[in-house]
Amino acid sequence: VPPGSDVPMASGPPLDLRRGRGVSVLCVANWTPNKGILELLDAFATLPEGAATLWLVGALDVDRRYAELVRRRIAAPDLADRVVVRGSVPIEEVGRLYRSTDVFALCSFVDAYGTAWAEAIAAGLPVVGWRAGNLPRLAEQGREALMAELRATRDRGYSIDDEENEVGARCVGVAITDVAGRPQAAISVSGPAARVFDNTIDAIGERLKDAAEEVAEL
Repeated sequence: VPPGSDVPMASGPPLDLRRGRGVSVLCVANWTPNKGILELLDAFATLPEGAATLWLVGALDVDRRYAELVRRRIAAPDLADRVVVRGSVPIEEVGRLYRSTDVFALCSFVDAYGTAWAEAIAAGLPVVGWRAGNLPRLAEQGREALMAELRATRDRGYSIDDEENEVGARCVGVAITDVAGRPQAAISVSGPAARVFDNTIDAIGERLKDAAEEVAEL
């Protein structure tokens, strides 16, 4: 969508983007590293097979080397038939896709404004992304958006689900990596928010990191 242009919200019945699955997830972004397409695909692959269908809309040839990596990732068995690639589409079709999807997701690392996020929010969609760029200024965590704390998670070595997946439950998780540092599995501890206190999360995270290292060495 050209900068400064409003997305036309198409009339008529919405499209069936779910393709027989629970929900549809839309990403509108060119295939470039800073847009985090590979990270989005890795995250999407962790969902149950019948949970969602992912739609990718945007230019595919901006960075041909990166685009080839994206295509290889989409072809992997854990994403087979779960991702629909549309490429660049007319502005009217973008509006219809916004109107038809259930969730908007974009794992962009750097965005001066984040036009696609703003378009999705204006269309009434919940958005998912990193707590990075301008997204924290466009949306409120837990209201319009769910934002993963990428930098903080990397620095401390474990992730925290602070009642984001289920109200009243908190979870601490750690990735189990291979010799190249690539995540292969994960371990986590969950409990009622009333018992998983802020001052115990660090201790849980450190214990999980030790356990993950032991598993990785097996």
